[in-house]
Amino acid sequence: MIGSTKGGVNRAKIIELLNSRPANPNQIANELKLDYKTVLHHLKVLSDNGLIITDNKESYGAAYFLTPLMENNYQSFVEILAKIKRSSGNAG
Repeated sequence: MIGSTKGGVNRAKIIELLNSRPANPNQIANELKLDYKTVLHHLKVLSDNGLIITDNKESYGAAYFLTPLMENNYQSFVEILAKIKRSSGNAG
C-alpha cells in the first residue's frame, strides 16, 4: 500500500502530514500540492485499511487523524519508509 503501489508515495506523504497535525482533504491537497480528488482517493484507501480516521466522513471539511494503531506503529512506518527510499535511490 505504501511501497509497492503507484500511489504509495502520496499515501506516505499524507500519513507524515497527519502525524504532524489533523487536516481536512483541502488542506492536505494544498499543502502537498496534490489534486483534491486524488487526495480523497488516498484518504479512502488509508481509511479502508485502518490507518486513518475522520471525525465525520459525511461532512465537507472533516479532519482526518492517524488511528491509534498507526500512531502506535508510526516509528516502524518511518523505518520502512526510509528503507524504501534507500532502495529506490539505489535502483536508478
